Amino acid sequence: MSDSNIPIHDNNPNDRRNPPDAGLLREMAASHKEEIKCRQQELSIRLKEISMAHELSMRNIDIHIEHMRNTPKYVFRNRLLIFFLIIAVLLIMVSFFVYCLYSGNKEIVMRVMEIVVTALLSGGSGYVVGRTKKEQPAVATAGPA
Repeated sequence: MSDSNIPIHDNNPNDRRNPPDAGLLREMAASHKEEIKCRQQELSIRLKEISMAHELSMRNIDIHIEHMRNTPKYVFRNRLLIFFLIIAVLLIMVSFFVYCLYSGNKEIVMRVMEIVVTALLSGGSGYVVGRTKKEQPAVATAGPA
């Protein structure tokens, strides 16, 4: 069926008797030049990307340093505001109690005191229960050594 005289591959790259065509070599050289240009462009773009990422990270570090310098100021300010809010609420409640006591409404003062004490106890106990539940998994994961 197949004739043994017909070569299967005419263009064998390892065959030294048949040199490749000069036009084919020029095309290969041109394509390699284009490929090298593309790689150089990729490398230059990658270098720009790396330098921009470095610059961005340096700016981020500077911003973080500035934030860390200013954090104590903000913490103090927030704590001071919370302190003044608590004092204001307590002054309003005390003035309300004094007004009710001088006007002879001891029953209102007693009811408000019941509500406040109940709210504080239930809120405090809920906080403690939630806090202990939050801490228990950390202790359980540590486990026996």
